[in-house]
Amino acid sequence: MRSRPALGPVLAATAALLVAFPSPALAKGGGGGGGGGGVVIDSAPCATINSWTPSVQTNTLGPLVVVDVGVFNGCAQERVDLQKTPLVAMTTTDTATGAFVSSSGIMSSYGQFTYRFYAGAPTATPPGRTLTLTVTKANGQQEDIRTTTLAALIQAALANQPVA
Repeated sequence: MRSRPALGPVLAATAALLVAFPSPALAKGGGGGGGGGGVVIDSAPCATINSWTPSVQTNTLGPLVVVDVGVFNGCAQERVDLQKTPLVAMTTTDTATGAFVSSSGIMSSYGQFTYRFYAGAPTATPPGRTLTLTVTKANGQQEDIRTTTLAALIQAALANQPVA
């Protein structure tokens, strides 16, 4: 009997290797590609998280904690080879060990958009999880980050519920 590893951890490990070992051109501060010279990148972020709204929504399976994240993407001033849209991603790790649990990502569009991430059912004693939301440009440059715990997110979502 052969066992195959789950696809999620394999993809996460591959992505970590790609980030850990950038191309020599990127490592030396270059644009990362051949031909066309260097790229001047603004030090100010061009994509930012500008709203964070946790709430409890109900679907056919019951209540779910979600977070609606507002992101403004103004990353249009770079050269065409780096003008791909940023990735808005929510990564969940085990708070005690730092082990990868899950990740969900959405390629952002230019301008102001709201993206929804699902955190699970509201529970009185949620597992120890750290949620990290990042906005990362196609060249690997992190534009913005927000970190919270699952317990804090559930507490804020429940606090945002209208009083019945």
